Amino acid sequence: MKVRRRWILIPVISTCLLIIAIWLPYLTGGAAWSIPLLVVLAVVDCVCFIVSNQKLRCPACGEPLRGILHRYLFQQERGYYCSGCGQYIEIVK
Repeated sequence: MKVRRRWILIPVISTCLLIIAIWLPYLTGGAAWSIPLLVVLAVVDCVCFIVSNQKLRCPACGEPLRGILHRYLFQQERGYYCSGCGQYIEIVK
């Protein structure tokens, strides 16, 4: 079974952009365009997490793959065993 890497990286990138947008009003002195940008990026971040959580499920049993983000980003492993059925899931490009 395989899971695409993009569904792991898209919410991480959108969260990094949101963190930058949170600090943007302090850096720009409260510019008028920074608050709408923050709201838009917050909505985009929520949508990315919802779509990613729907895509990051075991193809065999449908259980959410909760530990896959930590294993891929911090432990740099390219595989994961589903906690529900024990199926080996490979992370591909």
